[in-house]
Amino acid sequence: MIAQSNTIIPDGGSAMYDPRDLVVRLARLQSSRRHTERNVRPAKSLYVRLFFLLLLFCALAPLSFAQIDIVTQRYDQSRLGANLSETQLNTSNVNVSTFGKLWSYQVSGSVQAQSLYVQNVTIPGKGAHNVLYVVTMNDVVYAFDADSSSTTPLLSLDLTTQVAGSTPVPITDLVSPNLNIVGNVGIESTPYIDLSSNTMYLVARTKESASTCGTVNGNYCQRLHALDITTLAEKLGGPVVIQGSVPGTGNASVGGTLTFDPKIHNQRSSLAFVNGQVSIAWASHEDTGPYHGWVMSYNAANLQQTGIWCSSPDGFKAGIWMSGRGPAVDASGNVYYMVGNGDWNGTRNFGESMVKFGSTAGMPLLDWFTPDSWSSLNAGDVDYGSSGPILIPGTDLIAGAGKTSIFYVMHTGNLGHESSGNGQIVQSLANNGGGVYGGPVYWNRSAGAGPWMYVWSNGCDFLKAYHFNGATFDTGMVSESTITSPCGESGGVLTLSANGSTGGSGIIWSSMALADNGDHGVHQGVLRAFNADDLTKELWNSRLNAARDDSGNWAKYSPPTVVNGRVYLASFPADGVSSAPLNVYGLLLTTPDFTISATPASQGVNPGSSTSYTVSTSSISNFSGAVTLSVSGLPSGASASFAANNFATPGNTILTVDTSSSTPLGTSTLTVTGTSGSLTHSVTVSLVVTSTTPTGLTAMAGNSQVSLTWNISAGATSYNLYRSVNGGAYSQLNSSPITTTSYTDTGLTNGTQYCYEATAVNSSGESAKSTSACATPQQPPPPPSMALIQKATFSLQPTSGGTVFWPLDISSVTDGSGDAFTRGLTTSIYHNVNFSATYSNFFYAKSLAGGTTSLTLTFSGGSTYLLVAVAEVSGLDSSAPLDQSSYHDSLTATAAWSSAAVTTTTANEYLFSWAASEASNATCANPASGWVIESQTNPATVCLLDRVVSAAGSYQASVTASTAQNYAMEIVTFKGRSSAPPPSVTSVNSNSGAQGQSLPSVII
Repeated sequence: MIAQSNTIIPDGGSAMYDPRDLVVRLARLQSSRRHTERNVRPAKSLYVRLFFLLLLFCALAPLSFAQIDIVTQRYDQSRLGANLSETQLNTSNVNVSTFGKLWSYQVSGSVQAQSLYVQNVTIPGKGAHNVLYVVTMNDVVYAFDADSSSTTPLLSLDLTTQVAGSTPVPITDLVSPNLNIVGNVGIESTPYIDLSSNTMYLVARTKESASTCGTVNGNYCQRLHALDITTLAEKLGGPVVIQGSVPGTGNASVGGTLTFDPKIHNQRSSLAFVNGQVSIAWASHEDTGPYHGWVMSYNAANLQQTGIWCSSPDGFKAGIWMSGRGPAVDASGNVYYMVGNGDWNGTRNFGESMVKFGSTAGMPLLDWFTPDSWSSLNAGDVDYGSSGPILIPGTDLIAGAGKTSIFYVMHTGNLGHESSGNGQIVQSLANNGGGVYGGPVYWNRSAGAGPWMYVWSNGCDFLKAYHFNGATFDTGMVSESTITSPCGESGGVLTLSANGSTGGSGIIWSSMALADNGDHGVHQGVLRAFNADDLTKELWNSRLNAARDDSGNWAKYSPPTVVNGRVYLASFPADGVSSAPLNVYGLLLTTPDFTISATPASQGVNPGSSTSYTVSTSSISNFSGAVTLSVSGLPSGASASFAANNFATPGNTILTVDTSSSTPLGTSTLTVTGTSGSLTHSVTVSLVVTSTTPTGLTAMAGNSQVSLTWNISAGATSYNLYRSVNGGAYSQLNSSPITTTSYTDTGLTNGTQYCYEATAVNSSGESAKSTSACATPQQPPPPPSMALIQKATFSLQPTSGGTVFWPLDISSVTDGSGDAFTRGLTTSIYHNVNFSATYSNFFYAKSLAGGTTSLTLTFSGGSTYLLVAVAEVSGLDSSAPLDQSSYHDSLTATAAWSSAAVTTTTANEYLFSWAASEASNATCANPASGWVIESQTNPATVCLLDRVVSAAGSYQASVTASTAQNYAMEIVTFKGRSSAPPPSVTSVNSNSGAQGQSLPSVII
């Protein structure tokens, strides 16, 4: 800013079955497989499908359920261990003649976790597949085509490659060799897959050269990973290092704080997912101390820790291991763990207990149960927590048994705490067998013999079944096998498969050691299948035709995964670190065959445009023939073509459908048929011809809101908007039709990313979704601090005998940087002070260039006196900075100089004032409160003052002059801005010069 006057120049759950995990969907069964769209499934559509399913069950029972996705250990978070949607395997076809091993996958290291299964996953560049996800103790993640015998995985990821020099943790770093775990410790627990975001959460352990993973044993790391199931790429900012501490005086505490040790704590219990939180628990290796039980929760959207709890903060032990089982999660989002041997006092230490946590912030401990025999359990190493709990469907009951083989049954709303005789709980069911490790499975039958619970304990015990009568378990067994488990700790790890409640469809699958105590070392395993209605009938086992069906070494605590007519079972390498087979069992078909699938299940297209589907074929019984494709059901004006045809199986190709401008709006069902000789199979997809998809969707972030605009879509009568929060599933935003092409989404959380898609709607339906647009609302930054960067003042008096010119005005201001100066006042202010004509004005410019520049003032005439003030200020509004200006002058001599008062209009402003007088060598002092004298110059006097204000109001500048004199004093206010300030100043080169020459150089 430049201020000028001719005398002056200035400037300035209940416990009922929770459907969120076992995703059941209706579809047509074909060729021993069914195919549905497996994209992100919002909760809204999931519940609609389940409601439809329940209506059909009432009307048409018994019902053939569709196949399922297996996203968590034991099929669902009630931990029932049952797939009630198995339509292909039954008691009549599972026998040594028709059932056996189909193929094996090779994986690196032991597999302790259960293999997970997701249908119709689209792998970039490889099409859609039913995918089997496998994790190993060598820290390797695999994604196999679950329907193919190919040993080459669709995807694989070695997590040790993420940190140079890292390895899985050698078990001999922790305990002696050949004990409970042989080889390495890497990914031990079963992950959780969140289908709403296509994310797999898992915990991996590594040994690293740098000590970066905590204050205790920091070169042993445990990390929470979030992997995209379509690519296995890390997401959500993962992985994150797991660490934490709690107040406590227990074993290994320091100064009243107990810190999690990533080396000694064993993450065996499977992960759970509830209300956007991932729940994780720890125990020990071989009771090697100093250890404690830990539970931590992490936000699934950003992997930040949300809760931490220790089971013995003022004691020791009390690990949470449960033989690898996951915690039960009820429909209200409460999480239930069972705790092993350790200190107990019922206030802060909870060894030998079942504990219940909420899933709200901080993971609060809500309730607990402890058997009255807890002290003797501790003394005898008889863990209550050797297995995990199950929730009894249709009730508020939870049950769990440990090494005593007693199932304690209690209400989830009142676990009962501790009381002599345990009479405060619902039931104590004595199984009268060895320790329960692998735990129970539950057939929730609504017909026939009713619901049964099955368990196969350690110690030469029999496989047993108990009937649930609606309130308790009948104390007598309803069925019992004639085969016993090996003596020692080798009870059955069970899975149940059935077609709903259909008689003859129920099978109990058991993985166990063949003949040895499997507690320590590696042992030959066996997979057995029993008639779930009559446990005396073993249908099949992997030793009946060992040359074909051998299951290899027992994968301790890894349950069989039964889905879509196949049984997937891991095995251990003899040394725990080499490769080992993951075996796939199923029906032995004598005639090779193929299946066909297409994704997505539905595509939208605008008339005159095209869309595409991926068509895939898979092999059954090593089928490798060529398949020829055709399509029918096209609407008028549409045509179809295949990128490749008559291709070998397994394989995939792209089906492209082209429409014309005359193609009618509406939905058509297209049938894609594959033919190979006499074999023919088909699959259907939907083609939805709709109004034009909206284009030009933009999202503009604001404070707690996002403003959306898009282009008009031809034929549209209204629009719908869909929103995703932090990468989650899209759900419809508007509750009523939007009839304009703009929308403001309010009430949002600042710092959270929101993504949007738009559709056009008319009487024929809804268009395909637009390209997404994303924005992250932010709290507006506070206005930058306004500050005077640099200033200069300049004065000139005429020399003796010089010619006096009476100026009219300043005509222009320029600088060497080409900045555009704006005249502050249309006409310069005329001051008639003591018969002396004085004029003043001010000019301002937005300074864009750095470096050194010269300011040049051009006048329309001469002057007796020339007084100049120059200032550069940061943080001003760059578009319309000027707010107010005014002046005051005095015709009589006075030492009290003041400007006029002005009223600012905005909250944050920079106020600039200058006083000028013909008085020689006068000085200014004592500025009004809040004002600062920045510069003053003689011989003629010019004083520059400024201040920054944060509230609109009336302001006036004043100073006290050292010599009484007539004067003129002006004030100008400038509005602050919200963008960054200009560069800072290094120095000012003050100078004076003759009238009309360049003013002093100013470095900016």
